[in-house]
Parts: sequence; C-alpha cells; structure tokens
Amino acid sequence: MNSFDLLPQTVFEADRDGTISYINKAGCQALGYRSEELHGMKIFDLVSGEKRQAAMDRFRRKTEGALTDPSRYTIRRKDGSEFPVMVYSSPVIFPDGSTGLRGIMADITPEKGMEAHLQNEERFRTLFEATEDTMFIKDRDLRYVAVNPAMAELVGIPAERLIGATDRELFDEETAGWIQEHDRRVLQGETVETENSIPVRGRTVIAHVIKVPMRDDTGRTTGVCGIARDVTERRHTEEILLETEERYRTVIEHMKDGVAILSGDRHIYVNRRFLDIFGYERDEVINGRPFNWLHPDDRDMVMERNRGRQQGRSEPPQYKFRGLRADGKVIIIEVSATGMVLQGEPVTLAFLRDITEMELTSQALEAERRRLFDIIDFLPDGTLVIDNDKKIIAWNRAMETMTGKKKQDMLGKGDFAYAQAFYGERRPMLIDAVQGKYPGLEDRYQFMRQSGHELYAEARVRMADGAEPRHLWGAAAPLFDMDGNRIGAIESIRDVTERKRLEDQFLHSQKMEAVGKLAAGIAHNFNNLLSVIMGYASLFQIRLKPDDPGQLHVKEILSATERASHLTRSLLAFSRKQILNMKPLDLNHVVKESKKLLSRLLTEEIRFTVLPADEELVIMADRLQIEQVLMNLVSNARDAVSNAGKITVRIEKTVISSAFLKTNGFRKEGPYAVISCTDDGAGMDEKTREHVFEPFFTTKEPGKGTGLGLSMAFGIVEQHGGYIHVESEPGKGSVFSIGIPLIGKGMDNPEQKGALEPRGGSETILLAEDDASLRAFTKNVLERYGYTVFEASRGDEAIERFMENRDTVELLFLDVVMPGRNGREVLDAARAVKPGIKAVFYSGYTDDVILRRGLSGGQFRLLKKPVSLEDILLTVREVLDGH
Repeated sequence: MNSFDLLPQTVFEADRDGTISYINKAGCQALGYRSEELHGMKIFDLVSGEKRQAAMDRFRRKTEGALTDPSRYTIRRKDGSEFPVMVYSSPVIFPDGSTGLRGIMADITPEKGMEAHLQNEERFRTLFEATEDTMFIKDRDLRYVAVNPAMAELVGIPAERLIGATDRELFDEETAGWIQEHDRRVLQGETVETENSIPVRGRTVIAHVIKVPMRDDTGRTTGVCGIARDVTERRHTEEILLETEERYRTVIEHMKDGVAILSGDRHIYVNRRFLDIFGYERDEVINGRPFNWLHPDDRDMVMERNRGRQQGRSEPPQYKFRGLRADGKVIIIEVSATGMVLQGEPVTLAFLRDITEMELTSQALEAERRRLFDIIDFLPDGTLVIDNDKKIIAWNRAMETMTGKKKQDMLGKGDFAYAQAFYGERRPMLIDAVQGKYPGLEDRYQFMRQSGHELYAEARVRMADGAEPRHLWGAAAPLFDMDGNRIGAIESIRDVTERKRLEDQFLHSQKMEAVGKLAAGIAHNFNNLLSVIMGYASLFQIRLKPDDPGQLHVKEILSATERASHLTRSLLAFSRKQILNMKPLDLNHVVKESKKLLSRLLTEEIRFTVLPADEELVIMADRLQIEQVLMNLVSNARDAVSNAGKITVRIEKTVISSAFLKTNGFRKEGPYAVISCTDDGAGMDEKTREHVFEPFFTTKEPGKGTGLGLSMAFGIVEQHGGYIHVESEPGKGSVFSIGIPLIGKGMDNPEQKGALEPRGGSETILLAEDDASLRAFTKNVLERYGYTVFEASRGDEAIERFMENRDTVELLFLDVVMPGRNGREVLDAARAVKPGIKAVFYSGYTDDVILRRGLSGGQFRLLKKPVSLEDILLTVREVLDGH
C-alpha cells in the first residue's frame, strides 16, 4: 500500500504534460472517480470552466520551478458537482528519472483544516518557506502533511517524501516514542515546549521545540503545528564558556597557539600568545583598529570569511594568510576557525599559529627538491627514484627516451612498474637490490659489484619494445634522510650498446692486427723459401728430357709449391697485407665455375645447391681469393652438417642502408652483391657467434681444424671493402652472408694470352736481396739466360754497387724490404744520378709505408713471392724492352 493512501487529503502525481500517474484513495473519494478512470486524465481537466487554461499555465510554471505559492481552483466531480480547493504542489523527480509535479488538494469549502489558521497565502509562504527554523504540520494520525525546506534539510530527505511519513519512519524507536508522546499531549490541547537531543544523520542535534494544537472553526483539534530551532552550537559554546571558563582560562592564556574570539569585526578576547605573535598590547587589539594585524593584501579575504562564518555561511575551517606585526615584519599565519554562539550572539573562535619559519623552510626545501628533480630530469643517463613503497617519484627524460614511457604515466606507480617498462614483466631490478635481498638477481647481470652502499652492474637486455637487445650499465644506491633513515633508492642506467660495439670492434681489430702481423711475417719468410724451391725445381725440370720419369716428380714439387703459395696468399689476405689482383668479375660466373670444385669438398650424402642471381653482378675482386672464401665457407658448412644435410649457396643483390652500417660497423652504404651459404647443421649459440671469426678459434676436436678458415675469409672480404655476417641459433643451422660492393656493368673480358716462352738477354742487372738462398737462385737464373748480374745483400750495399757500375747497370731487381735501405730508397738514390734507370720489385707482402706511398708510378714492375723462373725471366725481359 502507498503511504499516501493513509492521508485524509487528496494527494496526486502528474508528469510534465499534466497526465495523472497517481491519486490516493481520499482523492478518488472526493472526486467520485475510480483510480483507473483518473489515470491518463490531465490534472487540469478537473478544473472547472474558464480557469482551466490558467491552470495549465500555472502547472507548466510549477514544473519549471517558476512558481512556489499555492493555487486556488474550483474542481468538478464526476457527477458534475463542484467544490473549491487549495492546491499545494512542487516539482518532483520520479524513480525512472522523469520529472513532474506532486501536490495536495485541500477541500476549503468550509475553510476547514490547517489552512484556516494560516489565514492567507502570504503568511503560509512566509512561515514555511522563509523561516530558517524547522516548521512542520501533522494531522491527527501524526503524519506530516506539510514541512518547510529547513525541516527537509535537517533530516536529509526531500520535502515531498516527508509528506505522509511518521516520526517512526524518520527517527529511531526511542526518539520517535517521546516525540509522539509530546504530539499526543498537543492533541489533548496542550502547548508543549521542550529542548531535547535528537540523533539525525549521524550526529546529535539539540533542538528547542514548540508545538501547538491546530483547530478548525468548531474548535476541534485537527493536528499539530510545530517549530524547532537547532541550538546545538549555542548550548555547546555556553557549556564550554560557562562551565569551564575559569578552569581553562589559564590553559588558553598559555597555549602555544594564539587564540582570538571575535564578535563581528571586534576582538572580545585574545590570549597572551596572540599578542606575542603580532607584537601588540592587549588594549591595542581589543580597543584598537580592527584587524590591524593583517597584511593589507589579505585583510579583505580574512574579514569576509569571518563575517560569513558568523552569518552561518560555509567557510574554510583552516587556511593561511599573511600577518603584519607591530614592527612591520610580515609573517605567515595558519588559522583554524569556527563559528559559535556566545551569550546569544554569533562569534568566531580562532586558533592562530606563526608558521613563518616552517613555511620558509618548507619553501626552501621545495625549491631545493625542484632543483634536484630538474637536475635529475636533465641527466644524460636514464634515472629513476623510488620511495620505500617502491613507488616511482622521479622518471627523467632520458628514461622516457630509453623506454618510451612518459613521466606522467610512470610517477606514483609501484609493484615493479619500472621493471615492466624495461623487460615487459614486473620483477626486481638493481634498484631493488640496494633495499633488500633478491635471490637469483645477480644471474640476470653479466657482472655486479658493490662499493659501500652502491651497486654497479651491466646486462644485455632485450627491451620490452621488442627491439634489438641493448647493453645497459647501471648504478644504484639507497637514499637517506638527515637522520639516517632510508627513504628510497635511486638508479642511473646508461645505454652503452654503441660503446660496447666499438670496444668489441676495437678488440677484434687488435687481435686481427696482431695475428695478421704474425701471419704476414710467416708468409714473407715462407714465400722466400717457396721461391727457392720453385726456382730450383724449374731449373731441374729444364735439364731433364721431356720423357724423363723425373719430370713427374718435378711437376709434383711445383704443384705443391703452387698450393703452398695459395696458402701464403690467403694468410696475407687475412692479414690484409696481400696485394690482390683486382679485376671486374661477374660473381655469378665465378660461383658457377667454382661449383664443381666446391662439390669435391662434400660427400654424396650432402645435398649441395647453388642458386645464382637473375642478373649480372659485377664486383671488383681477386678471383682466386673469392674462390678461397667460397671454399672456406662450404668446408665450414660441411663440418656443421656432419656429412649429412643440406648446403645452399645463393647469390643475390641487396642495398645496404646507413642504419645497417651504424649497427654493424661496415664501411659504406649502397648496392652489394651478396653470397649466402646456408646449412641445416647444429647451429651456434651466442657465445660461439661472438668468436667465430677470431684466428685459431675452433669448436672441432684437437687436430681436426686450424681455426683459420673463417678468419681468412673475414680478412679477404675486409680487404675487398665488403662485410661478412653470421646468423645462427642452436639446432637451427647457420647462414654466413658476404657482401661485396657492386661496381655496375662493364666487366673486362680480356682475351687469354698465349703462353710466352721465357727469353734471356745480355744486359747488366743489379740484384739486391737479403735472403741468401733466393738471391743465389735469382742470380743463377739470370746469368743462365745471358744477363750480367751484380748482387748485394743490403740496401746500402746495393747503392754502393750501383754507384760503382752506374754506366753499365740497366735494370734494378730489388727486394722491397732489406736491412740498411729499403728498395724504394735504393731506387731513389739510383734515379738521382741516372733518371731513366728501370726497376723490378719483388716482395712477399706489401705492408710497408714506403711501397704504398712511393711506388705509385714510374718504370718498375712488382712481382709477388713466391716467384717462378718464368715470372722472373718474362718480367725482366718485358721491363727492359719497355713493355
């Protein structure tokens, strides 16, 4: 049952267009309709005659809140009879969110009920709407039939919901009991005045209540009219001031805070501390100019808040302002103020504290904190700071760049959120290790060391953004306050990826340089020996008849020396000290022709495939050295597949970008011809990949590998201005890629020259060679073929011999590197006195600055050791003949 059905007056509800949605039982009886007949009717359709249009207009204005006063109408019943009513209504929001009007329709035919006592609309409106005290009217059933806004605010329930309610629905059982007991006394004709504590909305209100009976024209009591005033603050203040004034006066006088009581703008009391704070005498404050202790710029604000508080407005209970001492010094005051009633008058009770020093200290600390955080923000290393709860309190710009996480998205976050920005997971980092023990954390770093409270570490990290792994260096330390209490921690992180890459390149180049010098020295001496062996074998071959069985032995000797010379050339290429025979080559053609040779390195169980490019790829290269690289790569792949697997050599074109150069440290960008050798063997782990091109590094058993194959390939490719790169994972095979710059079209294809017979001559030659065996062989060959030879074992000796025989010597045959003077210096000394002298140089390597700087032109030829008999004779003859 709706509670409105219990009321004797007509209660109705209508939506915004006036359609009746509810009318109680009393209304149905008064109008003569059934409830279902009224539902759907317009409320103003009940108004008789010419007042209907006015009723429609007032209804609209009521729903908009433009009208609040009651309305008087003549209502027509279902049977056609009419009667006057007074309608009290107000806007309402229904549970479904729609709006409309709810009202009471009072029959005023005999001027009955409570309206007779109000006499007119103005008194009703003044009584119920204007007064700040709580007002209410109840019927004989002790249900509220009218309440003012103050009543609704007191209980925290809208006025429309109070209509028809009883006190037992609003208060606890005990409170409702004595309220209704008083109401029943009023219904018996008494006027009841009480002061009681009433629990309302979680607090206790002390209310002074006066209740009088409502009577009709016959004198019959029809209800209860009451007015209540909240005297809680007054009674509380009175109790404090009256009951404890003497007891606490001494305490207040000696409080550390200033205390002031103000009535209006006048001070009626200030304690001793107040006077000390502002430097005034009591009489100057009590009887002097009001608020003279306020800074002029803050005076209006403080005075306005004081007045508002005494007038009952809501004002901030605590705030700061600037005070002005009697000596003119500006101070900062923190005030806590409240309004109260003292001897029936509203006053302000204020507690004041001088916080000047604390505020200045706080401002200085804040400025220092901001400076510190500004410094942190501009540090080049990524820096974060956390508190003891592991919440981020600083995240600088370098951190934003490193992780892609903005400061505003990170500040205040906890639960290892800083680690998630790096690793994509929440876990301890170095900054946590300075605050506690985390077993296993050291395993995540390549190294970690402690120095006092500080920790230092390095780690290779795959960042949360999925980019290439980065090498990070970090330093972390705890933070302490002035008392030595730990308040957090700081970590600085530096991306040293580029530095580590450069360090690795430098170390690698140093190792390569050291081994290269060793290889070059060995190759040079070895070439001298091979030259002697090859030369004397050639002489021996000439002496034998063509059908002599010894010819086979000599050929094997020459073949072995030729293979040995290839080895020394590879060593020199690895050390980048070999002069390469660079010519334009079509890489497709070279690889295709090498396929048969490469196939001989493999067993039948290995599937070997060569996939040439679809276009001509011309490079500038030494064919012999490129073939050597292919052999080394295929041999390495053969060992990886254990003689049973698949090896694919692919040739293709690619373009190297500047980003790739920066990452991998190669020489220049542009188009490259790429040879990739792919196998499906065991693959390599990261540690093996890092050392795979180092000289003498091998994973094979002792005696089964020299560790020079890939390092030679590395040196040859480097000398060609290219790059070599490996991709491999355990169990997924390997891909070695070699890139050599393309030079475009126009490959030279010189016709093969026919074999030339070596010829001798009668000219005089100066031979300078520090190796005695090679010098003896070379002199033997030249003299055998008709030449006159002067010999020298040192550079300075060669100059002396030339000066002695300069008129007859027509050719200088010089070793590049000799004791005393090098070959270039010998040539310069000879040309100083005989400018047209011709020269032939020969050497096992060319790693001397003199050769590279000085022999860029002129009438000379360069032979590479080891040299054969034919090489010596043909070259000498061509130079002497001017070819």
